[in-house]
Amino acid sequence: MRWFVAWPARPDPMPSWPPPPRGVHALHPDDLHVTVAFLGAVGETAALRAWDRIWELPVDVLEATLGIVEPMGHPARASALAAQLHGSDGRLVDVIERMRGPLYAAAGALPDTRPARPHLTLARIGRRAGASERAAALAWAASLDCRGCRLRLDRIALYVSVPGLDDGRRYQRVAERLVASGPSG
Repeated sequence: MRWFVAWPARPDPMPSWPPPPRGVHALHPDDLHVTVAFLGAVGETAALRAWDRIWELPVDVLEATLGIVEPMGHPARASALAAQLHGSDGRLVDVIERMRGPLYAAAGALPDTRPARPHLTLARIGRRAGASERAAALAWAASLDCRGCRLRLDRIALYVSVPGLDDGRRYQRVAERLVASGPSG
């Protein structure tokens, strides 16, 4: 099981898109999130240590606007289709980069040293997807219109991946809290 800390996120308005093509799994609306720190397969005790660290970190309410949907992951074998986020005058990137180091350290997780790239994953491309399925996935992603959709990031949660939930979800929220109210940019 893989663990991560993220802001649960629901676009407003929630777009209505055509169903994804074969080989693509659209995320359940309750699974939509903006990742702060992907901890990986650290185990529950380590993930909870990271979660306990959240209380020491300054987190404000943030707002963002969805941008274009792009493939993410390895350029030749993208694993996710995600809307890029804009807004909060760069604060979103700053907050992610400031928070993730202490969370990785608390969990004993391997840190992600790449620059933060805030995004909202909308769908995942299957590992076994062939070239034609990948091409269809990219075409579908390019057709998704997210313009005008906003996110209010006012909660933070600890998630764990749970394969095969009956309701179509892929992630379970283990813990959640409202973030400090403050200026949203």
